[in-house]
Amino acid sequence: MRAHVIYSDGVLNPSGVRFGSGEIYSVLERSEFVARIDDAICVGQRRPQDKDERVLLFIKLRPGQTLDQPFEQAIRAAIKGALSARHVPAYILEVKEIPVSCGILRRCVRARQRK
Repeated sequence: MRAHVIYSDGVLNPSGVRFGSGEIYSVLERSEFVARIDDAICVGQRRPQDKDERVLLFIKLRPGQTLDQPFEQAIRAAIKGALSARHVPAYILEVKEIPVSCGILRRCVRARQRK
């Protein structure tokens, strides 16, 4: 992952467990993931109909890489092992780009509010 990117480390709160997105990034910076992941952003989303907030992890992969089921399961297992089951994102989604402008926080808020 690019070291110069500054992330919005808002507090995530799925099922009453409070943690910062930086905890997820620390797992993704392990050598087994850095070779495949170019960048990532982790946000919380709570829609009006949701009882709890859910965590969404958006991943931009390096050229030639794909987010297949074994790789997604490896990410989930690593997060669960390093942190806890409640830290594991509800969804891990492959994206083409990650917002890197100073407006990144605004984009995180939009992701949370999307229905």
